[in-house]
Amino acid sequence: MQVMLEREGHLAIITLNAPERLNAIDAEMGQELDEALVEAGTDDTVRAILLTGAGNGFCAGASMERIEEVTAGGGAKRGSSIDLGAAFPEVEPALCRRYTLPLAISKPVVAAVNGACAGAGLSLALACDVRLGSSKARFIASFAKMGLAAEQAIAFLLPRIVGMGFASDMLLSARTIAGEEAVRVGLVSQLCDADAFPAFARDYARTLADHRSPRSMAAIKRQLRLGLAATLGQSVDDAAALTTESFSWGDLTEGVAAFRERREPKFI
Repeated sequence: MQVMLEREGHLAIITLNAPERLNAIDAEMGQELDEALVEAGTDDTVRAILLTGAGNGFCAGASMERIEEVTAGGGAKRGSSIDLGAAFPEVEPALCRRYTLPLAISKPVVAAVNGACAGAGLSLALACDVRLGSSKARFIASFAKMGLAAEQAIAFLLPRIVGMGFASDMLLSARTIAGEEAVRVGLVSQLCDADAFPAFARDYARTLADHRSPRSMAAIKRQLRLGLAATLGQSVDDAAALTTESFSWGDLTEGVAAFRERREPKFI
């Protein structure tokens, strides 16, 4: 298996498992990744997903063999054999593609970037809701160096995460962005020493899975996604409607009780 899916209670952990090539994605791995994301994303017992890579890389992009196959016009299929849109019918069909699929999933997807994150791997990380970085994390957008346009949703998401100026620098220069610079510009929200990083990332994702309201997280994720294209007024109206709806969930009772008792909440 080139992609491993594990469950720890309400947390699903997806690991790209081809460390000998820094988890570069070939056709087989891509298909397994689709299957793992759909399985975790549609499993009602899963409340958060952690996505990471085995060995020294998160994902070095598409494998060179895969790129050469597509370039040569060898009839390579770039899509999935799974109907990703059918798995997540409530979101825009355009999001139901391999490297943007985390955007279509209603539960939080956390990217634990443990090393090289390039090309399609960068697309995948940007589509995740949270990016955590190891001190060995390296981000590379080498499209201009390879003679390609920016893939997937990179040109949309990257400027909204790090700003237009830095996104232009990163995409046009194709220079490597190391961990300290990545956290400074907001490409990752937190940085951790490499030795402690696996446990740190799991603890972060486990907190979401075990101690945060799944209904709240789904609503917030929807608000953030739709807010990218909404006006301020539309966003305020949406927030008002969702806040009123949230009073009926019952989660607020547990949230208030946990606050008063100075403990982590436990949502049903």
